[in-house]
Amino acid sequence: MADNIKLRGETWHLYWRVPARYSEVESRKTLEFSLRTRDRVEAREKAAVHKTAFRAQWEAMLSSLKPASQRDAYDAVVAIAQSQGLNYRPAGELAKDPLHEIMKRLDSIQGEPPTSPTVTAALGGAPVPDTMVSEAPAIMERVHAEATQGKSPNQLKKWRAKWIRASEAFVESAGDRPLNSITIAEARKYRDHWKGVRDAGRTTDYVNKQIGYMEQILDAFYEELDIADQENPFHGLQLKQTGKEAKTVHLAPKETPVTWIRDVLLHDEKCASLNSEARDIAIVTAETGSRASEIFNLPAHQIRLDDQVPHIRIDMELEGHDRREIKNLSSVRLIPLIGFALEAMKRNPSGFPRYRGKDGYSGYINNHMRRHGLLPDNGVTIRGLRHAFETRLRLAGVGNEDRAMLMGHSMGKIRGRPVYGDTIELRVKALLLEMVAFPTCNWEPRPKDMLNVEIDRILEEQGFRLQ
Repeated sequence: MADNIKLRGETWHLYWRVPARYSEVESRKTLEFSLRTRDRVEAREKAAVHKTAFRAQWEAMLSSLKPASQRDAYDAVVAIAQSQGLNYRPAGELAKDPLHEIMKRLDSIQGEPPTSPTVTAALGGAPVPDTMVSEAPAIMERVHAEATQGKSPNQLKKWRAKWIRASEAFVESAGDRPLNSITIAEARKYRDHWKGVRDAGRTTDYVNKQIGYMEQILDAFYEELDIADQENPFHGLQLKQTGKEAKTVHLAPKETPVTWIRDVLLHDEKCASLNSEARDIAIVTAETGSRASEIFNLPAHQIRLDDQVPHIRIDMELEGHDRREIKNLSSVRLIPLIGFALEAMKRNPSGFPRYRGKDGYSGYINNHMRRHGLLPDNGVTIRGLRHAFETRLRLAGVGNEDRAMLMGHSMGKIRGRPVYGDTIELRVKALLLEMVAFPTCNWEPRPKDMLNVEIDRILEEQGFRLQ
């Protein structure tokens, strides 16, 4: 009976001597019960499943007797509940359940002594472990471990910083305390702390993000403990915008004037004081509508200058030294290179190591240009290049969806429904970019009518009926 099964009549039974290791938590010396099958192979499989389940329950019960910490004790009780086929739920939640659901749990522990860990597991009697606010960043690391795998070292540093900043601000305003003991009054102290920061000059949007981070921390804390429907004292505490913000919040960021791009950025002598990598990043951004971070973080293998249509690929990198996330899946795209953008990338065929994986680009180029009087004195920043690019496309007659595909915007949001069909071909993208590209010393963009004829030819060649 090496497999612990024995035929009794026509039905197989489990006969298993309980290992001595579990004598503290299992009073029975032997387990004997029917496996409810006449088939030997099925009986062996069922016996193995039962033995695994019993071991899991006993191990959890042993852990609950001598836990190393509150968290270990709580985890052990949750494991016991799971071994009984139950979801662990705190007593306060169970009290809201229908009577028949509570009776099921009572039936599952019939005959067990009140001090048994199985009673605690079934009826939600384990206290929630006291995890301090100062430990919150570690919780976010555990709960969101998968979400951080593709982040670059710099992206991960930024991601961690927001949880550290939020937990430290809470400790400063309301003191360090267990997360599950935070009251609405203490949450409001935290909100008032950030209100003071706003009054000192930060925006409501920034402050509301900080309040939201503590709300997310508490949600993650309860998620890790598998506790649902727990009230979050930070919910709904975001501040309303000030009157001035309410009037200006919907205004689009200031575009970089097209004449400035032509007469300053693309003018060798006027921008000679900029370091070459920063200027070339700005040129590629201006002439492709890409985000600056998409350009300065480009790994060398995503730069394809020798292809039939020279281009760069914007994509996430999940492994290696150049691993990084991008804003969203809509941002994954191929961007053709023509004119000034192609010349800039040829000067940097391996990318931009000075800024790759770092934060210094935007601060450097904006400060340098302001200091040297190279930017318009009306609040325009280098970020406005992307907004100007879309305006150039729109005025050239390029449709909203084509602009979205070129710039990595969400097509689903634009259409308001699921997106079907392939994105526009790289050759067509290059022709659309040519409609707004500036002429270089060695290259002249063709007239728009000629480009439209070429686009139609390519599409008809692929079988599309345009007439």
